[in-house]
This record gives sequence, structure tokens and C-alpha cells, in this order.
Amino acid sequence: MQCITLIRWLRGAINDNNTLTYYPYPLINNEFLALKVIISVPLVSSIWGENSSAFNTKSINSGEQSMHLLRSYFLTACAVSFLAACNSDNNTTTMTPDGGAGSGGTVSVTLDTSFSDDGIALLNTGNAARSMVIDSNGNILVAGNGGSLTNLEMLVMRLDDTGVLDTTFGTNGVVTHDGAAGGTDEQEYGETIALDSNGKIVVAGTSSDASSGLDMAIWRLNSDGSMDTGFDLDGVVTHAIGTGSDRGYGLAIDSTDRIIVVGRTKNTSRDLAVWRFNSDGSLDTTFNTTGHASDTSSVGSALDLVLDSSGNIMVSGYVDDGSSFNMAVWRFTAAGVLDTEFDSDGIYTHDAAAGFSGTDGGFAIAIDTNSRLVIAGVSNNGTDTDFAVWRTE
Repeated sequence: MQCITLIRWLRGAINDNNTLTYYPYPLINNEFLALKVIISVPLVSSIWGENSSAFNTKSINSGEQSMHLLRSYFLTACAVSFLAACNSDNNTTTMTPDGGAGSGGTVSVTLDTSFSDDGIALLNTGNAARSMVIDSNGNILVAGNGGSLTNLEMLVMRLDDTGVLDTTFGTNGVVTHDGAAGGTDEQEYGETIALDSNGKIVVAGTSSDASSGLDMAIWRLNSDGSMDTGFDLDGVVTHAIGTGSDRGYGLAIDSTDRIIVVGRTKNTSRDLAVWRFNSDGSLDTTFNTTGHASDTSSVGSALDLVLDSSGNIMVSGYVDDGSSFNMAVWRFTAAGVLDTEFDSDGIYTHDAAAGFSGTDGGFAIAIDTNSRLVIAGVSNNGTDTDFAVWRTE
């Protein structure tokens, strides 16, 4: 088997058959890489404390074998942190909860050899995988970007359950798109991907515009990979709130197939931004009267979102208070305004989770079965960054 060194986060999805498909980002050697593992016992359900050890990649040598330690997180209703040791002589990985929290013990994980023969699919069709979703047939849809460094393209690929590119999707399993916002340098990123109730594939991200800025972009594809002309006539929508650069980082689809994207907008400062579009690609003007909202009270960015049972939009990210970055959670009502019943002004911030005021950020957010918010991200300990998980009451 092949081993990899993780240099940022692991993101993934838990399949119905108790397997976990995940990928590292960014990837080595400019190639997509997906792994599928079989989990032999249930994942422990525990929330890690603020002082878990640093989120760093470590390598050790055992005789002639090179082993790489991977740290990952899985964020569903809870967050779990593991150290995973991968040996090149066999395909069994033992994942041990880091720091002694939770239930203790180990989770035995074996690479699924029915997936691309060795549990690993390595594809040279793109240069960065950024998000993924698994459809109702067990196919794996991955969004990111391909092309060259001077001409990046939004890219979506579909693999079947065996790890092979699905040739019925796009061109030999791959769809690319550039020029969404009309820019000549064509820098396009597919940051996040989701499926609507009709099985349409929705990707949100960023596209360069004609004025050398960046616009938030949404692409919608039919299940065969063709652009959905029922979505703004050509299958793609771009939008900029102001005259600066806008980026889309997080995506959710509500019960009526409206598309909510969070990210940032920049004019004189960098501000959180939220957009909501109708299923036909038009801005939903029942959302803050314009179809978009921002928080100009603080400099910051949204990175992820989740919808609560009342339709409120819970957003995680960070704010810059002038001296440090703080983890931030915003709550917008379904009408698109900050909910002042949430921490009195609609925003909650936290700094120095790892003991040092500098860099805290919430990269992912979920709601557990008790309606508590769980946020996963990073915090600065004064030397480097720690893996951090916050939970609010």
C-alpha cells in the first residue's frame, strides 16, 4: 500500500455500510487521493479538551519501514481526534484517541481493498481536492480545482464505490469549468459540494472576474455531469456584494432546495458574507431584502455553516480584533438578519483556546442531538497551532 503525509486537515464522509471515505487536503504531488477504510468498532463519541496536542504531522522510522502519523477529525454530531499509524507492509491502521480523553482504547481500521485494489485511489486529474459528498448510489463526488497554476479550473470528479472514475459522468468521470465570472486569468476554485433533493450536484467557490477581482460562484450540475440549464440558464451563478473580492467557502441546501453560501466579501475591509439563492439560481430577496447579508461590525470570514431546526443559519469562522484572530460563530435568522437573541448581538467569539492569543478559527460546525453547537478548528499555543473543538450550550 501507499502511505501519505498529512499537511492540513482530513475531510471525509461516513458511508451507510460503516466505511469511511476521506481525503487529505492539500495533496502531495498535485494529485487527488482518496482512501476508504472499514471501521471495525464504532467511533468513540467524545469532545476533546482545549489543550489537545498540536496538530502537526510527525514521521517515524521503524527499521526499514517508513511510517507516517496522521491526525484527523470527523465532525458529525461530535468531534473525534485520532492518531493513525500507516505501515507500508500491511493495510491495517490503528487509530488511537489522542490525549487520553473519551473512552480510551483503540479503533482498528483496515483499508478497504475492494476500493481501488488497496483502499487508495490516486488520481492525477486535478491538483487539489477540497470537498466531497457521497450520493445515494454510493458514488463519491469530489470537488476542487484542476488546470495549471495560471489557469485554475473548477473540477468535479465522480468515483464509483470501487474507487474507479465513473465514465458515465462528464468526460471520463471528470467535469471542469472556467470563466464563470468572466475573468481572463481564470482562477476558479470549487470549495464545497452538496446534493439537492433532486440529486443535482451543487458546488460553491470562487471565480475571477473581468476586473481582476474574485466573485463568489455557484455551479449546478445534472447527475450526468452536464451543466444544469435550469439554474440561471447556463448552470452557473456568480455574485459580488461589493467592489472587492468575494469568496464562497461553505454551502448548505435547505428543505426547499434554496442554496445558502457563506464566505467573505472585501471592500475596504474583509467581512463575513452570506448569500441565499432560489433553486432557479436567482437571488432570494426574502433574505435580507437583497439575497445576501454581511457583518460589517468586525473584520472576518465565514468558513462553514449548518442550519438548525428553526431554519436559523449557524456560521463558523473567525474575526480579526486588530491584534489576533478569534474563533467566531454567527447566527442569522431565516430572514437574513443577525439574531440578537444569540449572545445579545448575534455573534459569539472566543480567543486563546490553547492559551495564546493569536490565531483561533472555526473551520467546521455541526449541531449535536442536544442542539448544542460543536465547532472544530485551530488555536495558537504560542509555538504552533493546536487542534481545537468548542461546544456551546
